[in-house]
Amino acid sequence: MKYVEAPGEFDKPGTALFLAGGITGCPDWQRDAVRQLEELGCEATVLNPRRTSFPQDDPRAHDAQVSWEYAALLRTDVILFWFCAETVQPVVLYELGFHAARSDTVLVVGSHPQYERRRDVVAQLARARPDITVLDSLPATVRAAAAQTAVLPVHSLGAPRTSRSAGPVA
Repeated sequence: MKYVEAPGEFDKPGTALFLAGGITGCPDWQRDAVRQLEELGCEATVLNPRRTSFPQDDPRAHDAQVSWEYAALLRTDVILFWFCAETVQPVVLYELGFHAARSDTVLVVGSHPQYERRRDVVAQLARARPDITVLDSLPATVRAAAAQTAVLPVHSLGAPRTSRSAGPVA
């Protein structure tokens, strides 16, 4: 597995997996997801938007972060969405809606059972992408995402993908 943290470069052939979900006001679930992916032997390039150190005093840092995430999400093969219980995460909800509308994007979506907008995530995905089941735990979501990376054809990041559904994988 290759690991890339924002704002790192990730021009590498192979399958890419983006860890989409809350950062501000959320536990570092990305660290747990990366550890679990390593334990599963995932061979994808894992793109993590959560930086070890974010330069809060740099006014350009926010725009650079948003630009990196936007570009990475458009170029990745599998997007793992995780909604933790601690906060609503409106930007992540927007990103889920945007990428759910893209039929060429493999999405794996999980939500903590206590996430306050879980019913909305489930209801909206049932209409936009009925092939996607919202999973109940981070480990189940990570396993499903790892399984999706294993079945995708290898290509260069940014190359066109064929349409795939990401159904539940236990």
